[in-house]
Amino acid sequence: KSRDEIVPITDSTTLYHAAIEPVFKGKCMSCHNKQKMKGDLLMTSAESILKGGKHGAIWKAGDPLNSKFIQRINLPNENEEHMPPQGKPPLTDTEKQLLFRWVLAGADVTTAWTKFESKDTLMMLAKQFIHSGNEVRKPSYEFPFASKEIVKQLNSPYRVVTQLAADSPALAAEFFVNQSFESTRLKELLPVKEQLVSLTLAGMPVKDTDGKLIGEFTNLEKLNLNKTEITDGIATSLIGFKKLKTLSLVGTSIGEASLKELTKLPELKEVFLWNTKVDKAQLTSLQKQFPAIQWNFGYPPTEVLRLTSPLLVNDSLLIKRGQRIQLKHNLAGTIIRYTLDGTTPDSLTGTIYKEPISIDGFTTLKAIACRSEWWTSAVAEFTFFKSGYMPNSGELLTQADKSYRGEGVKTLMDNKKSTAADFRDNAWLGFKEHPLEALFYFDKEPTLKSVTVSYCKNYYSFLVQPELVELWAGDEKNRLRLIKKIVPSAPMQNKPSFGVDAIIFQLPAEQYHYYKIIAKPNSKLPVFISKKRDKAWLFVDEVIFN
Repeated sequence: KSRDEIVPITDSTTLYHAAIEPVFKGKCMSCHNKQKMKGDLLMTSAESILKGGKHGAIWKAGDPLNSKFIQRINLPNENEEHMPPQGKPPLTDTEKQLLFRWVLAGADVTTAWTKFESKDTLMMLAKQFIHSGNEVRKPSYEFPFASKEIVKQLNSPYRVVTQLAADSPALAAEFFVNQSFESTRLKELLPVKEQLVSLTLAGMPVKDTDGKLIGEFTNLEKLNLNKTEITDGIATSLIGFKKLKTLSLVGTSIGEASLKELTKLPELKEVFLWNTKVDKAQLTSLQKQFPAIQWNFGYPPTEVLRLTSPLLVNDSLLIKRGQRIQLKHNLAGTIIRYTLDGTTPDSLTGTIYKEPISIDGFTTLKAIACRSEWWTSAVAEFTFFKSGYMPNSGELLTQADKSYRGEGVKTLMDNKKSTAADFRDNAWLGFKEHPLEALFYFDKEPTLKSVTVSYCKNYYSFLVQPELVELWAGDEKNRLRLIKKIVPSAPMQNKPSFGVDAIIFQLPAEQYHYYKIIAKPNSKLPVFISKKRDKAWLFVDEVIFN
């Protein structure tokens, strides 16, 4: 059995140390510490974070939407720049909201947590990390993990079920779209009732008769019934909760008598109840009689939620002939806007997605989700390639590094497109000490208009664009001539440092039996990537003939 991680705090402890630093410690410091300082960013203290990394400051005080780390933690999990990276425990929604509100409030690292207004939204979030007894706790659970397949099946456009952390079996469920709600959708959660610790039913037509079903989720720690149709009759169904800490009843017909009944819950720490039948006099009475419970009766700013980014329906970034790009969003009524020209769409610009998208070749698609009364989503960026002619055979004239040999020349001509996140797998060929030289043969010479070489960028791991790429061609294997040579621009500090890119040779309708690619890795990395000017890696996964 694991034990709670406890950090003592006092009334003079800063809000940063009490609530923000524990989040950084649990989700960020494994990649940004003195032994492993990715991006030259050290996050072991407030002072070191304020110095920033090689890309500058990670936040803009008062401006979370333009703060780099807020943008990255809100990217879709499958996005290559999402932080923490895949394989690391992700941030919970509450942690994301806390960090967003903290930056919005000025990213203060010096003020004591007790100096902040208790009814402020930032403090309401922070108090979930600052518990009585002056301790910050990371909860541990004894129940097992739910089946990943079951959790996947429970997700729909009207209900989201998420794991609170990669290393925790605890789940949270939230319902959307009032018109689609039925009690049966709540009943469908019973297979994970042991793992469910947070349930949000805000705005749903939940009635007292649903209370018995809600009471089945005995491990709930947080229950949100805001703006539902419940009345005092719900109390008898909730009295069995032994672990409930937070209860939100805003905008309901709950009254003082029912609240007194609910104070019998042994772990209850806070209740939110503005716009209920409870008046100020009754609230004062509750506060005096039950001081161990925080009774929140204020009117905090309206909480605006941020949409998740659009999702890609296609199962590959290599688009076959006749195939088109399909996008979707799980929240009904959401508008998707996109661009194909490298610009970034916003809620007013960009093409509105109405039907699958056709592309002619190498294309970068940027898309966002928009909806009234919601924050626009972070930008989802996808790099697509157009499938081409398949050579009859291929040959590697130079061998890849022994650690990154993939499936040999097949890796370059298997019509399988990989992502930058896969660069350590067998999906790429890696070259460092000598160039890539690969020869391809077509029995019947196709009329080609372009040849595309796909490569991977990851400046953190010394993967950059090639220094030089040559295309040779001819009808005899030993008598090829140089068709074109491309010298890509050198890596630049203000350019994207992670992702998949391409070198494209545009051809005047050429026809040959043989084509040879020579791609030379950079012999010296720029100083902003490596102060020692190490040799660069060149990772290639596909050569596409169109």
